[in-house]
Amino acid sequence: MPGSSHPSLYILKQKNFMIRKYILISIVLFGMADMAHANSLKPMAGVCLGADIGFTKYTVTGFAETFPPTGIADPQNYPYSSRKRTQIDVGDQKALGRIHIGYGHYWHNNFLTGLELGYQHLIGAHDFLVSNPAQNHEVGIHYSSRFDIGVLIGYSFSLRDVLYTRVGYGTTDVEIAPREVGGIGGAFHNLYGPILGFGYSHMLDAQFGLRIEGTHLAINDSYDNDKNDGEIYDITIRDSQISIGVFYRF
Repeated sequence: MPGSSHPSLYILKQKNFMIRKYILISIVLFGMADMAHANSLKPMAGVCLGADIGFTKYTVTGFAETFPPTGIADPQNYPYSSRKRTQIDVGDQKALGRIHIGYGHYWHNNFLTGLELGYQHLIGAHDFLVSNPAQNHEVGIHYSSRFDIGVLIGYSFSLRDVLYTRVGYGTTDVEIAPREVGGIGGAFHNLYGPILGFGYSHMLDAQFGLRIEGTHLAINDSYDNDKNDGEIYDITIRDSQISIGVFYRF
């Protein structure tokens, strides 16, 4: 019959259309799966928990001063008999341990942004005692640990590697305790300052990665309370360190 071939031709066209449709869907799904696999290999993406070991070199400089406060009724019975000052210039080099947790996100242009919280502790930290014999005055100094928060900004230059910079803020567990020799006195804790750093990270597989990082903490802090406790300090802390560590991505 003259029109008998038309239904077969229509069915054939439908089959070709469905085949092309399935091929297109397969390509899209394969591309999405490949992209997801690629993102799973990018360092510090998602929630990460890690630990580092490293080495730090720090200095504590400035001065601490004590004197009878002017705002109390009987300053003569206060621990400080007269105005006395001790200059401070100490430092050390120590190993450190650090733990951190953070979250990172990659944008379409391979740029990384992230946020990280960390805690570190010096291994074998010891106390300093700086004396001024001429004025019978001394300052005890203890520097052991810090908490910090940082924003990470980086660029992934290959599938498993990223270079990044850190801009953050840290609070140190440092104690500055001025006093007359053999006497008692107050103490100052928890000094704050900015942290800058640079790092490199490499993924070993979809969960585990390595990183190496260098940071510098700078603190310039002062205190003056002549009326209530008769203590003044002006302290500068510089803490430069390098660390290497491993992290796990959830």
